[in-house]
Amino acid sequence: MGKWQIRVGNPLGGGVAPSIDDHFAPTIIVGNQLAGDPAAAQAAPFQYIGDPGDGSGIATALAAAAGTGGWVHIRRGTYTISPQLLPLSIAGCIVTGQLEGTTLVGDSVARSMITMTLSGGFAPILRDMVLRPPLADVGAGGTRLIDATGAPRGELTNVRVFGPGAETDNANESLTSIFAMGSGLVLQSSRIVFGFFNTATPVYGVRLFGNGLTIDRCLFNRAADVAVGVDATVLAPGQIVIGETLFLSSSLVTSRAVQLDFGSQHAIVNNRFRGNAGGLVADQVVVQTPGVSITGNAFVDPSGVGSDGIRLEDENSVVSANVMDGHDITITAAAVDNIILGNQLQGGTLSNLGTGTEIAHNQV
Repeated sequence: MGKWQIRVGNPLGGGVAPSIDDHFAPTIIVGNQLAGDPAAAQAAPFQYIGDPGDGSGIATALAAAAGTGGWVHIRRGTYTISPQLLPLSIAGCIVTGQLEGTTLVGDSVARSMITMTLSGGFAPILRDMVLRPPLADVGAGGTRLIDATGAPRGELTNVRVFGPGAETDNANESLTSIFAMGSGLVLQSSRIVFGFFNTATPVYGVRLFGNGLTIDRCLFNRAADVAVGVDATVLAPGQIVIGETLFLSSSLVTSRAVQLDFGSQHAIVNNRFRGNAGGLVADQVVVQTPGVSITGNAFVDPSGVGSDGIRLEDENSVVSANVMDGHDITITAAAVDNIILGNQLQGGTLSNLGTGTEIAHNQV
């Protein structure tokens, strides 16, 4: 018998009570005492742990489920995580909340909130939760709010990060990425809202450290200095897909939506890029790597001020069927052998300084 058992009395009387495996196991529910949930722990038919609102119950549950493929459900309520418990470790288990009903509040100095790792052969999964890191203070440390670089096959779904709300440069911010993603990981139906900015050390909404990554149906609303970018310090990334995602740029801080400067064979498909009044977007999509497909995207700037919608700085990419709404497509001198086909410029310009570029059927 494993450690997850229910012991029940013998209804016929006499003898030793039989042991029955807990078929719910390992399932752990964490309750919020501040929201009225009980403090007393329960062992069966599922395990229950009360949390006084400081994250201690969550940390206990995560440690018990690590490497089991089990499920930890965090009930509705606000949990202000004690700095000494940060970052929380999700290792080879599933963690869910009640979407906007479950909120984890971070710390102004201990900036890293969650690490996700493969354990026991099980991929980590995080779903249906809100993270609220406060404004960074003097002495802040930690570079990744959610570190999933060690989480191949992992998944983040309906994870909502609400920033401190200030669209201003914060020199105290130590974070360099909100989501740091490793190979084979999926980020979907998630969002980052109201900002993390540090122009001295740019903050990435999503920083990609691997191959075969997918970002799908997400929202980046005035999120970071660079909403999505890649990094080659762990593994030169390739085959990154960004699709059906909405990028809303900051009105106060100059930022980029997508910056691809490592790897190859990426795809940017069916996204919407929208500026804000003030028009401080410094290029929406910048490609400094070969073999990228940029297809079916819409670029909208309500201020009517055109920055580059798409900027190519490398070779062998395809830009097709995009609606530019006055934004420009720029092919630099270093960009060769690209294809620009069937785009609606709508007042934007197409500037080609490269060689070997095929340009056809674009509507000015």
